[in-house]
Amino acid sequence: MGGGAQVAERHGARPCAVLRSRGRTLGVASFLRGASRRAFDRADAAYAEDVAVRVAAAIDLAQRLR
Repeated sequence: MGGGAQVAERHGARPCAVLRSRGRTLGVASFLRGASRRAFDRADAAYAEDVAVRVAAAIDLAQRLR
């Protein structure tokens, strides 16, 4: 993780993942957690990326079937 990401984490940044499919950017997914919960960690960021890949594929498929 780069220095900027570490600074962002210390200041309460939330994981965001870009939704991309077939070379197109479809949007961004933001993940939030209640203030009383533990901070996001690397495993949470990896999970967010996995979810973003699946969501982007579903959006892409829905757009093609429209």
